[in-house]
Amino acid sequence: MAHFETSAAFASQNFTSIAFFAYSCDLDGNCAAFNDNSGQFALDNLQLGVSAVPEPSSGLMLLGGLGAIAAVRRRRSA
Repeated sequence: MAHFETSAAFASQNFTSIAFFAYSCDLDGNCAAFNDNSGQFALDNLQLGVSAVPEPSSGLMLLGGLGAIAAVRRRRSA
């Protein structure tokens, strides 16, 4: 597999979709679209704009706060 690095200008773009087209080429440069499973194609180490995952303690604090609100509401309604 070959390694390819993009420039900073390419890395700063926001993509909504990417299309990949595969062709099988012989040594003479004659290329044809895949229709007989004769080629190989692979992608590895893709990093797409995924947002950060919150820390577990943030979730616990949220659950604790919601639990406290529920306890206060329950106590006031009784």
